[in-house]
Amino acid sequence: MLSAEAQEPQSNKMTPAAYALAGLLAALYLVGEAARRCGAPALVGEIIVGLVLGPYGFDVVPQTRACTIAGELGLALLVLEGGLHVDLKTLREVGGVASRVAVAGTALPALAAWGLLAALPAFTAREGLLCGVALSSTAIGMAAQLMTDLGLIETELGRVVVTAAMVDDVLSLVLLAVVRKSTTTFVDVARPVGASAAVVVAGVGLAALTPRVLARRPAPPDVLVAAALALGAGAAFAADKAGSTPLLGCFAAGVCFASVEGVARRFDEVVVPPASWLYRVFFASIGFVVPLGKLASAPAALYGLLLSLVAVLTKVGTGLFYREDPWKVGWAMVGRGELGFVMALET
Repeated sequence: MLSAEAQEPQSNKMTPAAYALAGLLAALYLVGEAARRCGAPALVGEIIVGLVLGPYGFDVVPQTRACTIAGELGLALLVLEGGLHVDLKTLREVGGVASRVAVAGTALPALAAWGLLAALPAFTAREGLLCGVALSSTAIGMAAQLMTDLGLIETELGRVVVTAAMVDDVLSLVLLAVVRKSTTTFVDVARPVGASAAVVVAGVGLAALTPRVLARRPAPPDVLVAAALALGAGAAFAADKAGSTPLLGCFAAGVCFASVEGVARRFDEVVVPPASWLYRVFFASIGFVVPLGKLASAPAALYGLLLSLVAVLTKVGTGLFYREDPWKVGWAMVGRGELGFVMALET
């Protein structure tokens, strides 16, 4: 026999956590729109919401770990979307200049921060190097969203920025493998390099093969979008297990379907509208991990300002490698985010 309590229908009332999550989503939308109307990208407002409402702010966001996981899913979809707008032909055209921008964007901040902190008595040379590596990555999620917000994702400029940011992340991952241990073996360096190269080779091969196969056996756009999502999940898992960044797998999966007629358009129609809420949660999750209290001390604020200046100037300088519009490319590469925080925590 069921007890009287078990027989009673469950309450349909919303829990306080549900109200708080609804409030978070409303704040993300409203503040993001306010930032957009002020001429700034919406992601700026969304990060501010994460700072203010997150664990180091008013701490009113429940289940921040769950929100972070949802944001990671949004980041994966955002990178997949970016890949869908970079077909193999375009990748060949912009690959050279994007690689130069990426190499400069990785090396300049790392070397400059290393030199700056090594010259200060409060830091050792190794600490300066670790800090420089943490500042070396460009946030692929921020770059892709910025280009989308500005309507540039399908232009040459947008493709250069997204591709350069992706290569930058891979190079930063390799740097992290080199410096995270006091003694680095050949395997520590070879694994992320080899894994990333394997993902790129496999991605290029599939990107060349996919349009030919689907030309012989056409499928409805919704089926192709589902296939792109499945390939993105599988490629991300494989890249992560192999030792590369899962985001490279997502990007490669998008490139595989970029030349297939109708996939990118249908993805934008059916996936992007609901996924845009996950994008917002991702940018808020960046704000969740910024320890505002620790930044309040005078030394931390001073060093933070110095490193911010170094980080901005060195990334802006990468635009010199794209002569057509160096100013926009340089500023688009400034954004740090998910990988930078991971690298700072692991170093």
